[in-house]
Amino acid sequence: MRKALAMLLCVFMMFELVACGSSGKAKTPDITYSYSEAKDGTITLTLSDDYEKLRNQEGCDKAKKMYGYKDVKYNEDTKSVTYTLTPEQHTAMLRMNAYNMLMIFSAMPGSDTYKNITNIQPNSELSEFVITTKSQTLTKEEKNLFNFFYKYGSIYGLYRGVRPVDVVVRFENSGSGKVIEERHSESDSGWPGLDH
Repeated sequence: MRKALAMLLCVFMMFELVACGSSGKAKTPDITYSYSEAKDGTITLTLSDDYEKLRNQEGCDKAKKMYGYKDVKYNEDTKSVTYTLTPEQHTAMLRMNAYNMLMIFSAMPGSDTYKNITNIQPNSELSEFVITTKSQTLTKEEKNLFNFFYKYGSIYGLYRGVRPVDVVVRFENSGSGKVIEERHSESDSGWPGLDH
């Protein structure tokens, strides 16, 4: 099971590097995003398919049927998906997304890439991550995790209806408990944001 999770993480990390890497291409446009709550509690969430696995109306129809959502529409003109959800459906969506992310995070400590990491503890909003490591100073791979967690925390924030969200990533030494380094996405000049 652990090997399967580690492989999933490697595939996902490869995707992240492709998606976030610098290239000669022109800057991508801002993502299509909106979130609103009606008086009856109905939530309407629109999210670019850059951060959404659905790519056509057929997929949206399947998701609507599978999860019982009020409506799921693919917007071909803006390459985005619009969900219409009850508060209960929105809560279930958040739980499912959080679970999927936590499964990826749980495969990281002690893996071949992150041998020194012993624990990753996010808060309930996935906006703060405390990473415990045996390292005294961060390795190159560990430093790359700042943007990794910024992205996951920011995407989860979009589903929650919070944009922008300041994601905090803090590394602590497992032996001494000392903070090795802490950064905030809001003030980190190395973070390109979700629109890149």
